[in-house]
Amino acid sequence: MLLVSDRKRTDKETQCLRVEQSMNKPLAEESPLLPHRAFVVQLREYADVERGQWVGRVEHVTSGQAAHFQSCEELLAFIAGVLAQNTRTTDE
Repeated sequence: MLLVSDRKRTDKETQCLRVEQSMNKPLAEESPLLPHRAFVVQLREYADVERGQWVGRVEHVTSGQAAHFQSCEELLAFIAGVLAQNTRTTDE
């Protein structure tokens, strides 16, 4: 869970919080887990997700595209970018 002081959460912080919360909830209706939507996320030893410290590396399983990230926002931006590329590729 992200720890945020009395200030208002940003949209990105809210998005990251939703990701964290949804990781613990079973889906009512399971959809297939497709390989082109699979990612490996490695967190640094000092990363502290509960305090909002997301630091590590992410790799798209089927393409091998990889990036280092310093925040949940960077992690989600990479994933969104790869998925958007895959959508454009399959649409063409």
